[in-house]
Amino acid sequence: MVQQIDLAASHVLAFRIEKEISEKEMDQLLSVIRKKLEQKGDFNLYLELSEMPKIKPDAFWEGLKFSFSSLGEYLKQMRKGAVVTEKEWLRKAAEAEDKILPGVDERSFSFSEIDEARNWIKN
Repeated sequence: MVQQIDLAASHVLAFRIEKEISEKEMDQLLSVIRKKLEQKGDFNLYLELSEMPKIKPDAFWEGLKFSFSSLGEYLKQMRKGAVVTEKEWLRKAAEAEDKILPGVDERSFSFSEIDEARNWIKN
């Protein structure tokens, strides 16, 4: 399930992702990101992950196609990323991305820090 979250900040794309991502949900998520990329402005990405979702094969393929076609533009425009999760390995992955993605400030938060995460991603 992919649910867009309104954080009342036009430069923030925010999503809650749980359990399983269908092709339709992946299309909807990527559509929101594509629209933001077309605006040619900086943006921040906020994700709440209660667990690592299962991605259906067709959804994975859509995500992979997006990565190959838009990754460069995505990395040029993204400034901050926040991942809210209790899964330690996802938090470590976010920390690793912070080190390898130039120009992107990536941080991870636990659900007990959700207010801090939302405030940080908006500023």
